[in-house]
Amino acid sequence: MDLPSWTRFEGDIGTNLKSRANWGALISVSSGIVRMVTRIITVVVLGRLLTPEDYGLVGMITPIITFITVFSDGGVSQYTLQSRNITQQAMSLTFWIGAGFCVLAFLAVLLSAPLLSLLYREPDITLLMSVAGLSILISIFHAQHVALLKRCLKQGILAFSEIVGAVAGCVLGIWAALEGYGCWSLVVVILARGIGQVVVVWALTRWVPSLPVWDSEQGREILKFGGLFTFSSALGSLCRDSDKILLGIFYSAEELGYYAIAHMILMFPLLQVLTPIAGAVVPYFSMLRDSREAFEKEINEVIVVLGSVTVPFMVFAAAKSGALITLIFGEKWLPSAPVFSFLAIAGANLIFLYPMNWALHADGQAGKMARLSIYSTINTAVGYVAGLPWGGVGIAFCYALNSVIYLVFFTRLHATYMGLSHSTFLLAVAKVYLSSILTVACLYGIDIHLLRDLKGVPMLVFYFFGIVALMPLYLYVTRVDLQVFEKFFSFMRRKRRRRAVL
Repeated sequence: MDLPSWTRFEGDIGTNLKSRANWGALISVSSGIVRMVTRIITVVVLGRLLTPEDYGLVGMITPIITFITVFSDGGVSQYTLQSRNITQQAMSLTFWIGAGFCVLAFLAVLLSAPLLSLLYREPDITLLMSVAGLSILISIFHAQHVALLKRCLKQGILAFSEIVGAVAGCVLGIWAALEGYGCWSLVVVILARGIGQVVVVWALTRWVPSLPVWDSEQGREILKFGGLFTFSSALGSLCRDSDKILLGIFYSAEELGYYAIAHMILMFPLLQVLTPIAGAVVPYFSMLRDSREAFEKEINEVIVVLGSVTVPFMVFAAAKSGALITLIFGEKWLPSAPVFSFLAIAGANLIFLYPMNWALHADGQAGKMARLSIYSTINTAVGYVAGLPWGGVGIAFCYALNSVIYLVFFTRLHATYMGLSHSTFLLAVAKVYLSSILTVACLYGIDIHLLRDLKGVPMLVFYFFGIVALMPLYLYVTRVDLQVFEKFFSFMRRKRRRRAVL
């Protein structure tokens, strides 16, 4: 059995690659927006039907399952994503290797569930975590198919499957909440989303793995890359989720619930957009890595475009967190407003880190990714521990501070590893940030002084259309102003080169 015909590029690859990647990115963004809206509807409706304790209980198990899920396919699907050439034999081998890792990961969930129940002092955790862990077994049947779709830039099929999964999770989760299943409604969302995606992917890709044929050289290559990628991803998972683990251990489920809802409404929808974009951008970057000039140019273009459509809304969310939380969830969730503000600041900073991570991934530098993950894990852990005495608000504040360190210093390491200009990256970030702050500040002044501090839906409408209207104007203004700084950085680089020659 061979790979389906759609996996082969035809025609002039050099001419069509960028347009195909752009089209894939457009489809991915559109899908991400649909899934983000679906996710927001799910969180908003469930937030009004469930209690902070319900969210807190699921928030206790989610970090552990997420961490174990990182090991679920041993990272072998990422090998497919960055491979220059793919064959039926290699794809089948990675599928069966990944399936084996998934089974081991599910067993790890079953074994850790009773221990976690004792740690959190919550007896319901054991069964809750065991059932939620079924999502790992479900991932056996779509991880490699999804990697193949991303590798071949078939974003349409992938987008449709993700939308079906998101809608299935939304509908069934809300139904479960209305029937009074409490925290189990959130588990239904997770499982329904995975099953919906699997059904669509298998039906539309028509790819069936063959029986595995072990190739020692290829197997070692797959496991080596997958191992390094999994290591860095596992550390990244610890960075993202150890905050919830600490809150679950030292505080109540209610305190964790306030933190989790702010994190869920802000960060998860953002990831719903970023994850499919990565699926389109990484293969495109990987085909440009032989030309460092084109590689750097495209990275900076992605940074500006991605930042322009996300950062101004993050700035708005930070400034109007109280009004947004009250509008979306009601006053019972108002204690999560300060957490929401600090996470919005962190999200705005971390947006710019994603394209650099994608570029490093596309450059095939899994070892460097692992090294950066170690640095970021240590930095994040220190921040979480420092903020822990002040609960969720303290952790969110320290996370926002850490995001500045990531933005300034960690991206310098990214640029050094790939031989790119860090100053050019900072100029792109400055352009987006300055435009976003000016846009939101202008709208905020109009809102407070002329419109008497809008509330509710009128506030959302005013800021949304105001950002859409003003952001392009400020992007043009800052482009002109930042040319002075660009000339300064160019002068300093030339000066350093002359000193090095002397």
